[in-house]
Amino acid sequence: MASDSAKQTPSGMGPSGMGPGGIGPGGMAPEKMRQVMTERYEYKGTWFLKFMVPRTNLEAMETFQVRDDDIFIITYPKCGTHWTMEIVYLILANGYPDKIDRNEKMKFGALEMFIPTPNNPLPAYKFVETITSRRVLPTHLPINVVPSAVLQGKGKVVYVTRNPKDGLTSMFSFMAKNAGMKDKWNEVFEQYISKDMLNGNFFDFSLAYWKHRHDDNFLFLKYEDMKRDPRSAVIMIADHIGCVLSDEAIDRVVANSSMDQMKKSYQKADEQNVMPAFDGQGKENLGKFLRKGTVGDWKNHFTVAQNEKFDEYCREKMAGSGLTFQFE
Repeated sequence: MASDSAKQTPSGMGPSGMGPGGIGPGGMAPEKMRQVMTERYEYKGTWFLKFMVPRTNLEAMETFQVRDDDIFIITYPKCGTHWTMEIVYLILANGYPDKIDRNEKMKFGALEMFIPTPNNPLPAYKFVETITSRRVLPTHLPINVVPSAVLQGKGKVVYVTRNPKDGLTSMFSFMAKNAGMKDKWNEVFEQYISKDMLNGNFFDFSLAYWKHRHDDNFLFLKYEDMKRDPRSAVIMIADHIGCVLSDEAIDRVVANSSMDQMKKSYQKADEQNVMPAFDGQGKENLGKFLRKGTVGDWKNHFTVAQNEKFDEYCREKMAGSGLTFQFE
């Protein structure tokens, strides 16, 4: 993970942490990509990557205009974001993946991020101002940065959490593949249970939203429950966002949101360059967000000592909250 010295903007980087001239096809060498993936800054007590989440994007959340029919998908990173997105997209498309306008809905990873363009990156919050309703807005924003209207009941929220052992494992695998962290498991483990983790500490992040689980515009789901009974999850999400589906449409959503089918849909989207490459090199831009989608893979990474340490930390953080997790 980032050292203290790595928190500073490197030479030649713009004020937002992005290279002069923007980030586009051919605009960043792999070495530079690995470097900027460690540059971070603190905003309202949470660390963010300068490269992925410019400060100006976070500041814009204070005036972001939430629409009554917006659907926010709020997750801590690597806790089922893209699976939930696909379920919502399919519900809105009556279960047909080919009816999803991915060029409109999937050009950006999260509301606080941006879209790589050949000249200058386009902030996602500006892009979504131009698209038609209903907007589906995935985000990893902590509760003190998310647009305040959401917490005041505007729009619909589908919040998905996941057992943090698998969340950590998935995050490490993503970082190992995309940020040169292959040999840094121990470092990632230690930072995950600290206050210095990017996007904030998982437990603090989750418990803050857990307090809103009874809000009328909130649906709080657990990844493991969704995996065990995906049909029920689809029905709950559809009901929450006000979509009436036939039994046949529900079955289509379940089938087309399976991991195997999602990989096919994402491969097709990548072939159409729906989400441009950040480094100008990659051909798997949406597909890189999909991994195994299983429960219990943490057992292949945690040592006995790490598991005991994590369990103790989890008990301390979750004590008295009522929020529990299924780890296998």
